[in-house]
Order: sequence, then C-alpha cells, then structure tokens
Amino acid sequence: MTRLHLRLLALALGLATLSPKAASAKDMNGKFGFGAIQTFGGVSGLSLRYFVLRSVSLEVDAAVSFASLGDGQTATAFVGGAAVFYTLAQSRTTNLLIGLRGDFGVRSEPSDAPETPLLDAVNRKSTPESANFAGSLFQFNLEIPIVIEHFFSDSFSINISTGVLMVFVPEQGAFLESRGVAYEDASFILALGSGGFIGSLGATYWF
Repeated sequence: MTRLHLRLLALALGLATLSPKAASAKDMNGKFGFGAIQTFGGVSGLSLRYFVLRSVSLEVDAAVSFASLGDGQTATAFVGGAAVFYTLAQSRTTNLLIGLRGDFGVRSEPSDAPETPLLDAVNRKSTPESANFAGSLFQFNLEIPIVIEHFFSDSFSINISTGVLMVFVPEQGAFLESRGVAYEDASFILALGSGGFIGSLGATYWF
C-alpha cells in the first residue's frame, strides 16, 4: 500500500469518525427557555418556552404597559401570545420549526368625560367621572410561523421567522402592528411571507 493510499485511508477514517457527530441532532426534550420575542403578529415581550418532546415545544409570550394621559386618566395595555411548534429538521447548531401562534392584545380606552369635583377632609381636588373609560379594545392575530433557530451554545439561541399572518382588525383600528402590513380600513388581512429579520426576532436562554 502506497503512502498516498495510507493518507486517503486516514482521511476516510477521520471523516467517518466526525460525520456522526456533525449529523447528530440537539436533544431538546425537557428543556426550559426564558427570553424575549418580537413576533411578526405584533407581540413584543417576555417569552417562556418548553420542549414537551424532542420535536414538540410550547411557547407563552406576554408584556404589559401603563400610561398616564394627564387629568388623572390612565391607560393600560396587555399583549400576549401562545404557540405550539414542531421541529421539522434538527442539527447540532440549527433547527427548523413550524408552528401555530395566537397573538392578542387588550387596551383600555379612556373617554373624554369631564372632570367632577371631589371633596375630602383636607383638599378640594378634581377627578374624572367614574365612567371615564369607554371600554377595552381587543385584537387577535393568528400566525403560522416558520422559524430558523441557531444555537450559539447549549444555553443560548436566537431565532428569526416568517410565514402566514391573519389579522382580525377591530372597528377602532389595529394596535398590534406588524411590519410591512398595510391596514388602512381593512377588517381582515391575510399576509404571506411576513416577518423576516426585523419583523420577528427572538433570543432564548436555555436551562
């Protein structure tokens, strides 16, 4: 056997030794993740993720904000989402997932009710009428996201996604805004290929 044959044999043995490791998939079964997410359905907030099986994961997203509007009026907004994902393809560092996510938002809507005087034992002050809220604004969006997730280590990953977005616009107008979607006076919007690198981005720390 010539020296060239020996080198080729050593190279083949080396590739055979490395190939199973390169092709082996990351086992995420039982992994819990905490991070931040911006969905292409308009929800931006904290994210909790859990792999119930090697290829099936659940996700819950949420955020809340409070605003002072002056004259004693305040507004509150809560956005959230829930999703289930199936891993279509796995490798050591990158996974491809498809899922179903529901995004929703609730926002209080203060009215223009005039202030009424309020007397107490010390000061005379004014406060908005008890019915100073016209009600709540609710919006629901539905996503079919296709996600590419890259693992920089066993503990940290980032993901981007695109897919199909269905927006159900309330009469008062949409407040779960999605990049690249034109709302105008529509009551229902179907968008294909929404998201991308800017419209949907997430980061997760895994335990």
